[in-house]
Amino acid sequence: MIDSENTNVGLRHLQAAVTIRDEGSFVRAAEVLNVAPSALTETIRQLESFAGLPLFDRATRPVSPTVEAVGFINEAAELLLRFDRIMTDLRRFGSLQRGFVRVGLAPSLVLHLLSPALAAFRAEHPQIEIEIHDDSVDKMAEMVRDSIIDLGIVARGQSDPTLEEELLFSDRFGLVCHRDHPLARHPGPITFDDLDPAHIISLKPHTGISRLLKQYPNLPDCLQSGMVQTNSTISLLTLVSRNNGIALMPQLAMDVIQSGNLVFRDIEGFDLKHSFFVLSRRRGQTTAAAARFLFHLRQALQNLANLPVDLPR
Repeated sequence: MIDSENTNVGLRHLQAAVTIRDEGSFVRAAEVLNVAPSALTETIRQLESFAGLPLFDRATRPVSPTVEAVGFINEAAELLLRFDRIMTDLRRFGSLQRGFVRVGLAPSLVLHLLSPALAAFRAEHPQIEIEIHDDSVDKMAEMVRDSIIDLGIVARGQSDPTLEEELLFSDRFGLVCHRDHPLARHPGPITFDDLDPAHIISLKPHTGISRLLKQYPNLPDCLQSGMVQTNSTISLLTLVSRNNGIALMPQLAMDVIQSGNLVFRDIEGFDLKHSFFVLSRRRGQTTAAAARFLFHLRQALQNLANLPVDLPR
């Protein structure tokens, strides 16, 4: 139905009128459309009945549109061309020949997760455009909900009924220090008692990592925040890489600046995990391209066997 009067006029009627105009004959148009001439005649009769006027002068050879129908048939031809382009684009999106993927994730996931997934996806689908976003957990959840991004890889679960949430993996916390720091060469297990609170560098309280440390019941109060606090992981790790102090961090976060000066050490009894979740819109609302990109993210995770990340069972 294509108008407010609920008629049965549709694309086949428009195609019939345009083809008759182009062929100049009902018989040849029927052959082109692969329909019986009588069926084509009935289709045009329905269209003329709706319009309330004849569309073709059947007395002329070749058959030609009436004066009143010329503009209508020209516009119908343009509409059919646009429709064909729309359907072609739709098929290309479905077959991943074109389109885009918009992903939001933390900087700590770029090296080990995003980079290999991006390389594999682009090799498979070079025509798909990629947008990478980096923001807070709450902001990325909002961006997924508002369809600004297709997927968000976030380090905290959500309770939004409009979003799908799935645990992707968990990263362990430990000590990050300079390779020349005494704790980097400590021969035995490191405990909280080995950490000097005066040397702790921490993230500001509003950050996700800081919140996790604050909520961890077994962490001494003196280690929850340092005398030096930064707003970003990059700033914190840069300071540690210059041996300005030590930090309690997830292991993958240490690789944000890819410094050979940084060392990760386990802390005995420190079982805090940094869990990452995939956020997407409700089931059925994820694009084919985004679903394929998520597949490659999962494949990249399987290759992290050299890192002690915990994958969901």
